[in-house]
Amino acid sequence: MAKPWSDVESSEAYQALSPDDKAKARDQYFTSVVAPKVPEADLGAARDQFMSFTAPKAPPAEDSRIASVKQGMLDPVTGAAQMLTHVLPNKVVEAGNELNNWLSKYGLTKEIKTATPEGKPLTGAAAFDQVAKDEDAALEEQRKAAGRTGTDWYRILGNIVSPANAAVAAKTPTVVAKAPMLLKAGVAAGQGALSGSLSPVTSDENFATAKAKQIGASAGLGAAAPVLGTVAAKIIKPIPDDAVAKLTEAGISLTPGQILGGWWQRAEDAATSIPLIGDSIKNAQRRSIVSLNNATLNKALGEIDQKLPAGLEGNEALMYTRKALGEAYEDLLPKLHGDLHNAPPKNAPAGQGVTAEPKTSFFDELQNIRRMGANLPEQQRNDLYRIIDKDVIGKFTDGGRASGRTLKEIQETLGKEASNFATGGPYERTLAGGIKEVDAALRRMLEDVNPEHAAELAKINSGYAQMKISQRAASSVGAKDGIFTPAQYHNAVKAADKTKDKRAFAEGTALGQDLSGAAKSRLSPTLPDSGTATRALVEAGMLGGGAHMLSGGITPIAAALTVPAMYTQAGTDLMRKILMTRPAGAAGAASMVRGATPAIAAGAAPLSQLMTNTGQGDQQ
Repeated sequence: MAKPWSDVESSEAYQALSPDDKAKARDQYFTSVVAPKVPEADLGAARDQFMSFTAPKAPPAEDSRIASVKQGMLDPVTGAAQMLTHVLPNKVVEAGNELNNWLSKYGLTKEIKTATPEGKPLTGAAAFDQVAKDEDAALEEQRKAAGRTGTDWYRILGNIVSPANAAVAAKTPTVVAKAPMLLKAGVAAGQGALSGSLSPVTSDENFATAKAKQIGASAGLGAAAPVLGTVAAKIIKPIPDDAVAKLTEAGISLTPGQILGGWWQRAEDAATSIPLIGDSIKNAQRRSIVSLNNATLNKALGEIDQKLPAGLEGNEALMYTRKALGEAYEDLLPKLHGDLHNAPPKNAPAGQGVTAEPKTSFFDELQNIRRMGANLPEQQRNDLYRIIDKDVIGKFTDGGRASGRTLKEIQETLGKEASNFATGGPYERTLAGGIKEVDAALRRMLEDVNPEHAAELAKINSGYAQMKISQRAASSVGAKDGIFTPAQYHNAVKAADKTKDKRAFAEGTALGQDLSGAAKSRLSPTLPDSGTATRALVEAGMLGGGAHMLSGGITPIAAALTVPAMYTQAGTDLMRKILMTRPAGAAGAASMVRGATPAIAAGAAPLSQLMTNTGQGDQQ
């Protein structure tokens, strides 16, 4: 039984055939397999249909911008080979051309033509010059077909990032970095000249004349590079901003735009819509918000000398914090005791443990809460009274004392009751708030009557208060997976302020407001998604030079390679150090700028071609 055509087509034997042999194989398959099954009257139509269906598919046209970058990266190789053909003996060049054409039969190299379209013989260096011109002309045709005219910046970019030019830059002696400007300019001029010597000549001008122009112009541009780099390095300054300082001090990761603020931040936000680049920016902005969440929880955990384990965020981070603080409190409770009447008599003279304004006892605080609950409906009012009288006061001894174990039982009961009523209607939720006030009063009493453990208890209570703000923010409508935005945290800070008329919040001194205000002014107002798989590949360093292809050719190669790297965790950390620290950070940034001089000088050749019009076609 004959194989299906799809099996034949995918076989290694068929794929190894030349185009002519493939056509013969298709014809033979039709004659021996398909034709016997087709009525004689329909053979002609069937043959046409089969041959059309099985015809080799033309490969998709390559994006002209990608072709430009590729050509730019190969230009130094072409230029070096072209230079050799003009300096080696003609016989050696001819032998090399013949070897090249023999290899081209096997698809290993491109054929070097031995005659012009008009039939004029091409030999030696002239034959290779024609190769350079043909490649340049083919690229220009592809650019025109894509509607691209003018300077080919993508090809220039390919020149700059070409490994050959990178090798030129890498040869800069380390001692030159500390050399006088004149010496630096001289070395950079040499690098530019070398880069120019590797540029192909594709114009009709005499090769020696054109090459001299390329080398001279490249040397001049290379010499200017260290001067411009020094000027740029000298103007680098840190960013003195209180909000940014507070956020970074708290360990919050910031993007370059969030650090710089103003126009830079607006431009960064606008760039989130650009494919590939936008995913990287959004991921970094999301990381900023997650780090804000974790910073608030780590501040709470810091009270008990703990911090979140790496990798926790959102709901899991909140749960970890609550349990850690709860365990610290439970470990301390057995060492504590309670006193229902913890304040001294009101007529007691001032002295040890007694102030001019005696503190309110725990019993008195409970009576105040009872009076505030008098306006609740009967059912909720009775529930509040029951909890105060039976579940709290009733657990103390006749002398008003309670052990640590009893206090733990009281708090467990209060927690359960508050949770149960918090899910009910508005009056039940008000009742839940009253129960939480009872628990807060109990904590204050414990701190007052246990002075030997007061410092430890105060830290736990402080951590708990900070955690409750984060918890409230995470329960906001729209907080996805327990991750809250700066605005949600800012609102939670305001809601947690118990001072009269929100005085502390109005004055900017409410608990957590120093961080919430700074975050609201700098971080993204919403939680961006985590980006796409493409972004993940970029951060993993898997795209390399193919990033432009994955972006559909929408963004330039330079941005597609550089920007995602800036917005990785390591990239944003580096940008923060560069933009915010001085002298070390500013000095490091200045060194980076000055250190880029060799690469700029080595990439001077493509710019010199624009000046001399000795390569890359007749660009307008």
